[in-house]
Amino acid sequence: MKRLILNCSVILALVSSNFTFSQSYVEGFDNVAALTAPNWVQVNNSNSPNGTYFQGNPTVFNSNSGATNSYLAVNWNSTSSLFFATISNWLITPARVLRNGDEYTFYTRANGGFPDRLQVRLSTAGQSTNVGTTTTSVGDFTTLLADINPTLTLAGYPTTWTQYTVTISGLSQPIIGRLAFRYFVTDAGSLGSNGDFIGIDDFTFTSTHTCPTVTMTAGGALTGGVAGQLYSETIEQNELVFLPTFTITGGALPAGLTLNTDGTITGTPTETGVFNFTVTVEDFESCSGSEDYSIEIECPTITMTAGGALSNGVAGETYSGAITHVETLYNPVFTVTSGDLPDGLTLNADGTITGTPTETGVFTFTVTILDDNLCTANEDYSIEIECPANPISFDAFPTLCDSDDAYTLVEGLPTGGTYSGVGVTAGVFDPSQGTQDITYTYIDEYDCEFFSTSSISVNAGPAVTLNLDVTTICNTASPFTLTGGSPEGGVYSGSGVSGSNFNPATAGASSIITYTVEDGNGCSGSATGTITVQNCVGIGSNELYQLSIYPNPSSGIYTVQLNGEDVITDVVVVDMQGRVVQHIGAINMPHATIDITNEPNGVYFLKSTVNQHVVNVKLEKLN
Repeated sequence: MKRLILNCSVILALVSSNFTFSQSYVEGFDNVAALTAPNWVQVNNSNSPNGTYFQGNPTVFNSNSGATNSYLAVNWNSTSSLFFATISNWLITPARVLRNGDEYTFYTRANGGFPDRLQVRLSTAGQSTNVGTTTTSVGDFTTLLADINPTLTLAGYPTTWTQYTVTISGLSQPIIGRLAFRYFVTDAGSLGSNGDFIGIDDFTFTSTHTCPTVTMTAGGALTGGVAGQLYSETIEQNELVFLPTFTITGGALPAGLTLNTDGTITGTPTETGVFNFTVTVEDFESCSGSEDYSIEIECPTITMTAGGALSNGVAGETYSGAITHVETLYNPVFTVTSGDLPDGLTLNADGTITGTPTETGVFTFTVTILDDNLCTANEDYSIEIECPANPISFDAFPTLCDSDDAYTLVEGLPTGGTYSGVGVTAGVFDPSQGTQDITYTYIDEYDCEFFSTSSISVNAGPAVTLNLDVTTICNTASPFTLTGGSPEGGVYSGSGVSGSNFNPATAGASSIITYTVEDGNGCSGSATGTITVQNCVGIGSNELYQLSIYPNPSSGIYTVQLNGEDVITDVVVVDMQGRVVQHIGAINMPHATIDITNEPNGVYFLKSTVNQHVVNVKLEKLN
């Protein structure tokens, strides 16, 4: 076994990356299939590329160490061309931070049947795997660290396991880079002159770097936060240079906060309390440090809708109001914790107050808000519920007459109220009181009392008088027309009255005559008078007392004849109205004359006393 040491001086540029591995490592190629991206990358840029690197084959030769197939192999089968092909088959190793004095070592050998060639190249582009796309391109791997058998001679590649060492030197500062193996054979192919079978084994990288003691932001309590409000804090370190990454390795941040890889803690916390956690910072070289921290998240100062009077409501009408808060809270719930809302209203969990109030008055109460983090606040409020608008209306009152009977009032709405005013008793109005204002009082289901007034009109009836022309008459007198009622156009009524005529024979001993007049408003007035009907004997003669009068009827001259020795006294002649038209006195002779020619035609009565008996005789005067 041979050992070759290659001292390589390279000029490298600093690049950035986000890839992390431990630094020193050994790869014995026990499982080539496990060499996967992003650590190990294979790219075959050969003409008609065919194969990749594969597990060693002990039938060709055994490994340098370990199991007989425990090595990396590549061969002429990297191209499917027959001849004149170029093989450029790459195996790129994991990226590392390179410093002066770091070493790569590996063992390699060939089968020796045909010339083989292996290049070792370095990329200074961080974790780049760019090797170009053609057989001759090298991409970012521009630095050639080793070229084994560049002239492709049969004896130029060792046929026994030989160790090669590459020592990094000449760097002005550490740099991230990658080493790549390139199986590079020209004039290859299944019928070509070059290319056989090589193996690589026991590949190691030894770093000279010692991790520093990492000093982070002092452990303990970080700046506190408020639930629902943006939070920002930064954990710092100074010693780690190559892509330091911060992570939580113990405990937990408050929900809603995130530790970013650059050490900043950002977000909006959604829970309260004291939260303990461990932060570890680790760089690309697996150097790390840790600190324990805590963050206390407090409740915000909650600003609710200003306390005091909320918007008024009206009994029986839909109410809608809301109590709100300014700060971000988590599942806040509003509740009434003292006092009471008006009956019919509800405080919902979201702070809205809804419903239909069923009572009036001023109601004071306390509202408390509480969220999932037990953040809480409260305010005192009041709501005044007023009576609804006056619901009273009136149907039209009838126009009454002052002579009408008592009138039951029913026009006030809604029903169920009470009436008051001049002339009103228990809901009944006396029209004789004339036109009046009627007040209707109604108490609704909310104990609200309402009043409304409307006028009821009463028309006065006509003024009626009755001066009867006849107040006394014999029952034997003929019916006659009643007069004396004023104003004209009225109606007479009473015992013995038919239409406007009075019949003494049917009236009875005394008849009360009523005269009624109805005016244009339908109102009526009346007056009364009395006619006394006397029981008179005979008309024209009275045989009982041998008294005769003739001619009867006559033109006004009558002869009174006494047929016996009777004496007639108190003789008078009266007309139908009972007016005395002639006073005669006594008749004590057989014959006497009565002259009423100056009186108008009509019916008259001779009234007299015969032997202490009243005797009336009807006289009829005609032309």
